[in-house]
Amino acid sequence: MKLNIILLAAGVSRRMNGVNKLLLPFKNKTIVQITVENLIQANIGKIIVVTGHQAEQVQTVLEGYPIEMVFNPNYATGMTGSIQTGLLNVDDDAEVYMIALSDMPFIKPEMYQLLAQQFKNQWFVNQKPLIIAPVLSGKRGNPILFSNHFKTKLLAHDALDGCKEIVRAHPDAILTVELATKGVFQDIDYWEDYEKIKNMF
Repeated sequence: MKLNIILLAAGVSRRMNGVNKLLLPFKNKTIVQITVENLIQANIGKIIVVTGHQAEQVQTVLEGYPIEMVFNPNYATGMTGSIQTGLLNVDDDAEVYMIALSDMPFIKPEMYQLLAQQFKNQWFVNQKPLIIAPVLSGKRGNPILFSNHFKTKLLAHDALDGCKEIVRAHPDAILTVELATKGVFQDIDYWEDYEKIKNMF
């Protein structure tokens, strides 16, 4: 099973008052570096980082990592365009796409591995349309994995805020994976979120 990761790193961080949250210092690096390093350590597939806002700065801090970087010129319109930019650069023979967020440094490599393994287990049983979503106490988190059946739908999707509507529209395809950690929910939307995680370390 071939998996490609689309890591979204294009947003403008509107709720951070103009500060690019991905470039904030965290554990002697930056938030986006920690996220990328966790994905690299997971070793589950090619990583495509979609840049946009302050693309040059993001590219600079990620220079030297074994990743592919692509630029979404329409990054300001919302998350969907960045997902679609990533999809246009996946391998032709990729069977699954993991849509991941770059402001989630608490998702450990083994969590990514578990989600990929659960997908692989189901895929070999029955190669039907499949969506894998992590959950904790019934609440759905990130990243989300889509089988390549959904590529056309994702590329044609016109809602600006990501792929939530596609997930909701295909309940029969969803397999949830219960995780025992809050990492799949701990993103950084507000300055208070950053202060909280910074104080944890």
